[in-house]
Amino acid sequence: MTAIVTQLYKWWTGRFERYYKEAQNYYDEQTKEALLAEWVELEVKKEKSSRRWELLLGLVLTVIFSDDLKRLLAIIFAPWAGVTTKDLQESVLMSLVVALLIVLLLLTIVLYNFSYSLILRRYLILKRYLEEHKI
Repeated sequence: MTAIVTQLYKWWTGRFERYYKEAQNYYDEQTKEALLAEWVELEVKKEKSSRRWELLLGLVLTVIFSDDLKRLLAIIFAPWAGVTTKDLQESVLMSLVVALLIVLLLLTIVLYNFSYSLILRRYLILKRYLEEHKI
């Protein structure tokens, strides 16, 4: 049992070294211009991904503190439900819809954050490679 745990620990802690070695082999095959182009592309992707995450966090905070969204949803759904807008606005249904929207936004933030971390890892590996080889 301890041998399995030790092997898993070595595998887990060695994953970054494996990523770096794989990336280094890939970068060794590329030209200087291709490496610089990829570095610029990763820089742009990193900035865009970072901004998207901040915007989504702002949207979640807006939804959490906004009763206007419930009012708007009640106005939209009142004709179909056959209930008055005020009753629908105060119903549990509108709270569930807003809660579902918040959950979806939070899942989107998690996905963007995961994407950002992958881009950032690629960017840092390439930056380190460029610094080591003085490109």
